[in-house]
Amino acid sequence: MTIMAHQKYINCVRVSPNDKMIATSSQDKQIKLWDSNQLKLVATLTGHKKGVWDIQFNPSEQMLVSASGDDDLKIWNLTTHACVCTLQGHKTALVKVAWLNQGL
Repeated sequence: MTIMAHQKYINCVRVSPNDKMIATSSQDKQIKLWDSNQLKLVATLTGHKKGVWDIQFNPSEQMLVSASGDDDLKIWNLTTHACVCTLQGHKTALVKVAWLNQGL
């Protein structure tokens, strides 16, 4: 199956801990959430000003964190698909991100 996921290069693909969701991030500044069983688009997360380099599901699968070339980290609620927090203050692009303390 072939699906057009993004308008620019895909930088990252992650599978949720329970294998039910796939998240993709791209140079098109978007994060897309997919149902892994049907490969159907569930949501598009927008808000970064530059490409999104890395994403990670937290272990409880309630949130997703994203790292972007706009120097920001964003934390997304996977139920509402809203950005709940933007962490600013870095001076250069963020290319990797990880959860500590089990993401709680």
